[in-house]
Amino acid sequence: MKDFTRLFDILQVQQSSFPQQDAFSSKVNGTWVKRSTSEIISEANRVSQSLLKLGVQPDDKIALVSTSRPEWNIVDQGILQTGAVNVPIYPTISENDYRFIFNDAEIKYAFVNDKNLFHKINAIKADVPSLKEIFSFERVDGCKHFSEFLALGDGGDKEELEARKANVKPNQLATIIYTSGTTGNPKGVMLSHDNIVSNVKAVLPELPLNETMRVLSFLPLCHIFERVVVYVYIARGVSVYYAESMETIADNLKEVKPHFFTSVPRLLEKVYIKLQGAAANLEGWKKDLYANALAFAQNFDVEKEYGLGDKLKRALYDKLIYKKWREALGGECMGICTGAAALNPLLARVFTCAGIPIMEGYGQTESSPVISLNPFDLSRIKFGTVGIPIQGVEVKLDHREGMAEGEGEILAKGPNVMMGYYKRPDVTAETVVDGWLKTGDVGKFIEYKGANTSELLTV
Repeated sequence: MKDFTRLFDILQVQQSSFPQQDAFSSKVNGTWVKRSTSEIISEANRVSQSLLKLGVQPDDKIALVSTSRPEWNIVDQGILQTGAVNVPIYPTISENDYRFIFNDAEIKYAFVNDKNLFHKINAIKADVPSLKEIFSFERVDGCKHFSEFLALGDGGDKEELEARKANVKPNQLATIIYTSGTTGNPKGVMLSHDNIVSNVKAVLPELPLNETMRVLSFLPLCHIFERVVVYVYIARGVSVYYAESMETIADNLKEVKPHFFTSVPRLLEKVYIKLQGAAANLEGWKKDLYANALAFAQNFDVEKEYGLGDKLKRALYDKLIYKKWREALGGECMGICTGAAALNPLLARVFTCAGIPIMEGYGQTESSPVISLNPFDLSRIKFGTVGIPIQGVEVKLDHREGMAEGEGEILAKGPNVMMGYYKRPDVTAETVVDGWLKTGDVGKFIEYKGANTSELLTV
């Protein structure tokens, strides 16, 4: 298979084009355990067959309440193959939000990560008439383990599964992602296979990935940003290593030596603060050299034509200072993609100068999520912008009274725009008008003389 139209086709693309021995890897009892592409496909099929054994029907809703781990993506694939709908839920939300989401979506089965999440969900089980069973990835007293769930489908009807897969259409609902607002109950964003696949295909050519690379995944998979990026990794044959936790990222970076990863600005800010503080332990010329290297990076500009003197300075700083920064991220990182919040341009300048380009994107859950992206091409980016609308997506600005000249609410239109809010046609009609998604964010276009574009979007 060379192409994909549904999300569960992506694994088949990897298997046919560049099968990996370490397609997914995670730490188990202190050792990295690798799963091959064929093993992942086999386990996803076992998930599907077990769901069929339980009587799961197309459009049934299955909840995933877990930290990021290989089983998250494997269960996701297994759910989608049956025509059922994956409802990923943040592990950190309140009991009231769990109760609302489980009842609103009429969740039939739930997969949880561990003891704490099992007790959270089990506490509301009596209030959710549709919920039949909870399964845990970790062993928990009183809860069926994931291995017991997988055993249900052993020896199942493979022809029935293939028939289910064949009946799943690209325009069919794949997932409902509940987004929390400042007031009221969470809203369920409905995304089809088409919505997300269009985003994956548009982002693929913009990321410098190939089948020889490793990545470290640590952002929550219940967020559409990391989820779509992992689909991109699978489609490109990249080996995905899952961080043990947010607290172990620094150690995992050094162990995995990833070529690429995604982040949010807050984590990059923490790294930058450590870089600033490193000079405190230095003395004399070393302290001066470090300060000069940091200042050079802080003022780095991809649009500037640097003379020989500055080029020699940068080469010196790279050999003595920037190389150590890269080693802190594993030593082989070729780029970082960031989103979900505004990135301070200073961070982009510092990391890019040090040989670790940071490219900022923009989007929302309702747009599956990417609307625009700075490509990993220094001739096509400008720090402080969110880049160029991705292929197939149109962007326009709705200028209204009170906005500065050139500004307007960002409106987006394309195959990535959501199907709507679950059970909320009223809010959907207010948010998507004539196919245009009203983002609620204010932005403007700025002129730019880089390659292949004359305007970049800022938010």
